[in-house]
Parts: sequence; structure tokens; C-alpha cells
Amino acid sequence: TRFGLSETRVPLAKIGQYAHVIWITDQGAALRTYSTTQKYISFDDPTMRPAIGMVLPGTVTVYPLPSTVTVSGPDTYSYGLVNNRPVVVNRTTRQIVHTWD
Repeated sequence: TRFGLSETRVPLAKIGQYAHVIWITDQGAALRTYSTTQKYISFDDPTMRPAIGMVLPGTVTVYPLPSTVTVSGPDTYSYGLVNNRPVVVNRTTRQIVHTWD
């Protein structure tokens, strides 16, 4: 990332193109804060290292993005907490599209 920005390319099945989604550091912080206020529980497994492209197991609860996190196509994404860190997933496939390290 540069200047707290990172870009994720997400394939769009219908047209075979890529959507460009910019995730910023502040969004990761917003997800952590929102999760705390909602009392969401993190899935804790010290052996799990979430990475882009990994499919999040069904044992990890995912939530819709809060209104404080604005991206194009927000209905495409959900997020979960793994080891107290937010990970953004494709809502349909549960494939990780962004993490904050």
C-alpha cells in the first residue's frame, strides 16, 4: 500500500472485466470500531493467515459492510473478523478480496 491506499481487482462474472475497488487504511479502522460497538466476535485461530484469494471457512461469521465504509458495489462485499483483524470477502464466494496487515 502507498499512502494508506490499496487497490483490489475483483472479477465481474457477467462481463469478464475487473472492478477496481480502493480500500483505505481508515476503512479497516472503521470496521474494527463498528465491530466493537456491535459486539461482533472475532474468529480466532492462530494458525489461520488470511490472504487475498483464500476462501473464508463457513465457521467464520461475515457481516454486511457498515454504512461508514463506502465503496462501489457495497452489496458485493461482506467482512469478517479473523484474529481480531477485518477481512473483506466477496459475499457470494466468501473469497477474501482485501485484508489489512
